Amino acid sequence: AGRIRAAEAEEAAGILGATVEFLNYGDYPLVLDKERLESMARLIRTRKPDIILTHWKCDPFNVDHEVTAAGVLRAATMAAIPGFDPEVGKVAYPYIFSFEPTIPRNDVTGFCPDHYVEFDEVYDVKMAALRALRSQSKLVRFYQQWAEYRGFQAAQSAGRPVRYAEAFQRYTAVVDTQLPSP
Repeated sequence: AGRIRAAEAEEAAGILGATVEFLNYGDYPLVLDKERLESMARLIRTRKPDIILTHWKCDPFNVDHEVTAAGVLRAATMAAIPGFDPEVGKVAYPYIFSFEPTIPRNDVTGFCPDHYVEFDEVYDVKMAALRALRSQSKLVRFYQQWAEYRGFQAAQSAGRPVRYAEAFQRYTAVVDTQLPSP
């Protein structure tokens, strides 16, 4: 299963023009011990991302997603500590956003989006990438329905038509010199 999903992920990433790097930690159950957390923190320190996307902290339908979210938060915190891996230099704590759980059950997960990303112009590309995940084909319909639902919500906030959107929730606060304006 791991080899099949990895090949599908590579194909989907190619459709999106992205690359993917697998840490090969296994799953069911996913275990993130000290060594793995330190490895993730070093990866963050090396890459110095401005933004990290990860799973939402509560997903009773896939507990490995919860473990991943907790691990990413811990690794990002470790990476930002000045004394951790000092030869890499100082790393700022990145903005961390969680994406919606695979099975969007806000009533169970507590996911409450505070950021929407419209993707009307690239909808077909996103759906082609999702279809590349053939071993999880049932997800395509979930994403289609929720992209429209989140697009409706985004349109209400934006005051203009939005057909498709993805929902995110911030883990970290945005720090700026002023409030954003549309």
